[in-house]
Amino acid sequence: MNSFQRVIAKIMHGYQIPQGMAESCREELYKINQARFGRLAPLALAALTVILAAFFVNAFMAGFEGPVLAHIIANSAYLVFLTCCFFLWKKQWFVDEKLFKFFVYTIVFISLFWTGVLSVLEQNIACYAMGILLFSAVFTLNPRIFLCLQLSILLSLLATIPFLNINHFTILSNYINISFCTFLSVYIAHLAFCSTLENIIKKITIEQQNLELKELVVKLKDLSETDSLTLLYNRRKFNSIMREEWRKAVRSAASLVLIIVDVDFFKKYNDTYGHLKGDDCLVQISQALKSNFLRANEFLARYGGEEFAIIMANSGINEGVSACRRVIEAINALNIPHRQSLVSDFVTVSAGLMADIPKAVDSLEDFINCADQALYDAKKTGRNRYVVADKAWNAIIER
Repeated sequence: MNSFQRVIAKIMHGYQIPQGMAESCREELYKINQARFGRLAPLALAALTVILAAFFVNAFMAGFEGPVLAHIIANSAYLVFLTCCFFLWKKQWFVDEKLFKFFVYTIVFISLFWTGVLSVLEQNIACYAMGILLFSAVFTLNPRIFLCLQLSILLSLLATIPFLNINHFTILSNYINISFCTFLSVYIAHLAFCSTLENIIKKITIEQQNLELKELVVKLKDLSETDSLTLLYNRRKFNSIMREEWRKAVRSAASLVLIIVDVDFFKKYNDTYGHLKGDDCLVQISQALKSNFLRANEFLARYGGEEFAIIMANSGINEGVSACRRVIEAINALNIPHRQSLVSDFVTVSAGLMADIPKAVDSLEDFINCADQALYDAKKTGRNRYVVADKAWNAIIER
């Protein structure tokens, strides 16, 4: 790389879009240019109307001839063009990103052409210089494309110089002004483009970080509410759900069911087969229970070491009894060997059921204790069965 290229590279430093952000950056640039056109188009139309009115007043006073008439024609054509563009934009003809990008390039091209015509009429480069400097900052354009638009207009302007009555000094001055303004406008467009891209990338990065943070918070919340072995709700989450469903049942006078399930002789199972096998046994039981309680009003949790709890909202005693039967049948169907069990050659469970319509004066602790007492009675009277607490919350009915 020679010295000139190094200087240009240092001045026109590149812009790097991180991998995976190109599509998002294009969408944001599209939105920015849409918003800028919506704000600037009415102002441009108002300014052109005032300028055109001033030329008409001047023409009525001095006559429609020469440069005045040419100015009126050029400004009228540009006003009609911008009015049509604004109308089409309001009608959302440029919703497609690529179509709108072409639309913006067309506006810039016509605008530069308009300023070029005015420069020729005045036989100086002032209008064109103001145009390229203005449009380099108005829209966020890729500086390379902006430079191509400029050069295409510039060549047409230079081609007209031999046909104009301009002295050599003016031509030289125009060349110098054109060169300086071209470089300056492209540099401004480059800085604006890079600055906008940098802001967009920062915005996208922050949004991604916030999204990742939200996902992490959700994962941490799930971890804090989930039992690591069975992946069911843990005791903490059970307590939270139980309180909420209790309040709902009290407000709506709805029936609420609680079932507490315990693995029979699980300590003997661990002593015989080891704790790893014990963990595997609990995982199989939890999966069997989960497959039987999938409805939105059913909540399954690991209540203790080998205990599970099932909450069934808006359910009565009949649904609870049916659920207890499903639980015992599902665990028996697993056929997990348990040679130290006193009730079967396979792993079994016992269950305690409490179902009632709670009232505001009732106690949630008593409700849970009744289900726990029913479980205790099921284990005391033979295991591999379920027991239901009656509405008095103190007597136990064996099933």
